[in-house]
Amino acid sequence: MHDDDRRRRNAETMRTWFRLQQEMNLDAWLELWAEDASQSIPYAPAGLPRAITGKRTLTELYRSLFTNFKEINIRDLVIDPLHDPDRVLVRWHTHAPLTNGETYENDLIGVFEFDADGRIRHLTEYLDPTRVNIGG
Repeated sequence: MHDDDRRRRNAETMRTWFRLQQEMNLDAWLELWAEDASQSIPYAPAGLPRAITGKRTLTELYRSLFTNFKEINIRDLVIDPLHDPDRVLVRWHTHAPLTNGETYENDLIGVFEFDADGRIRHLTEYLDPTRVNIGG
């Protein structure tokens, strides 16, 4: 597959990833991750790991996290394919009413890396940890 085609495919995967997140369709959302996927959250708040390895571990974490959300709204989504066709920089704002009556609001940046099949192989996610009150 040509580099431009991979960039388009991966950008479309990102649009799908955020759409499924807003729909809270966790099963379909998880299918976008590779089996050996991993995630890094360098500034993870207390209670969240800084590194997650394997789709099984990601599934367990996100199944637990998603139970805290009444809904998830993604705003100001900007998807920038990078020179490396298998990397995409994404910026977005999450506004999510929680089941505990509070609201999670945060501006996030993610660098998504894709495998040859177009699945998410690694996500490095940056967020403001002081704004995380999920489950609290």
